[in-house]
Amino acid sequence: MKIKKWHIYFTCLFFFAHAFELYPVALFDQNTTKELKIDTKFTSLYRYFKLSQFEFGQSFSLLEGEYGGENYNINIGLSLEKFLFSSWKSDINNLSLEWWNDHSSVKIGKFVTKVGVMDYLTSFNILNPIRASFYNDSNKNIREYAKWMIESNIYVEENAKITFYAQKYDNRLSDFLYVGNYSLFHYFIPFMFVNTRNDDLNTIAGEIFLPIYAQYQSGFESFAVNTYDMLPSALKNGTAGMNILFNFDSFTLGAVWINTYSKIPLLKPPEELLEILIDTQQEDKESVLQSYVSKNTINKMIEHVRYDKIGVYGEGTLGVFGLRGEVAYQNNFPIVDRLSDQYSIVFGIDHKGFIYNKGA
Repeated sequence: MKIKKWHIYFTCLFFFAHAFELYPVALFDQNTTKELKIDTKFTSLYRYFKLSQFEFGQSFSLLEGEYGGENYNINIGLSLEKFLFSSWKSDINNLSLEWWNDHSSVKIGKFVTKVGVMDYLTSFNILNPIRASFYNDSNKNIREYAKWMIESNIYVEENAKITFYAQKYDNRLSDFLYVGNYSLFHYFIPFMFVNTRNDDLNTIAGEIFLPIYAQYQSGFESFAVNTYDMLPSALKNGTAGMNILFNFDSFTLGAVWINTYSKIPLLKPPEELLEILIDTQQEDKESVLQSYVSKNTINKMIEHVRYDKIGVYGEGTLGVFGLRGEVAYQNNFPIVDRLSDQYSIVFGIDHKGFIYNKGA
């Protein structure tokens, strides 16, 4: 029987999870014995669901280890995952070092941070996209994708802190965008692409960008194999942000600002292509466009744009109810060939009796 690489990796994950739990590492010196206590946790999950006629499935295993001292903490997670029709993939899911004092703290590495109060419905999940298959898992390292970044906190008095974020550019799109291809984006994006009020832009968008958005549904068209490049992971392309948080006895208030590049580019076809299409008969435009794209990279037809997202959020209690909400504004939201403003308001009410049995 042929042993596959992921079989060995999974076996090692399982072995080390139990080894650390049963046999903690001990360090010795001449006078004392010190025990190195490493907290470990092993999780293995599988979820399958069907949306319309399309199937989704994901297996995910995570071995986590954590070691902490008086003013520092080290966290690592090793993962093994497989999507329904893909091969097994191993990765360092999260790896971070955090240290602190009475007035500040710094965290560096690949980790998940918290911004806002609305969990997976938040408007501020820019720093850590949701892992859609496990969007409601209680473990943040499973629920969201850890990203390489630096987080610095300055504590103001006892009830307030200011947090600064710096994150390298990551070209991974949100899982919700992929899943959306089969529902919202399957209808909304095609409609927007062919209703730009310009027939030539409609042709360009429909023949080039629709196959890109539908890549997880029907594959690329033969002439669109040179899909656009995302931005390089240079410092200038990264994300910066600031979060101000106030904690009081019965409520929390916060304000956040994040500046980053949009993962969805703006359609900006070159003038030479538009001139060619203007001089071409309607029935010939598709073939002319295919010929042009086969000789020129799609990157000449797009523009990456930066945007700012600002917002406020808060949560508190009112009797037996928990109230929480977020209000956010984003400029430079790309809609095919033009930029727009985006506003979002999210509000939630929690009540223990909705979820738990009061007599339990």
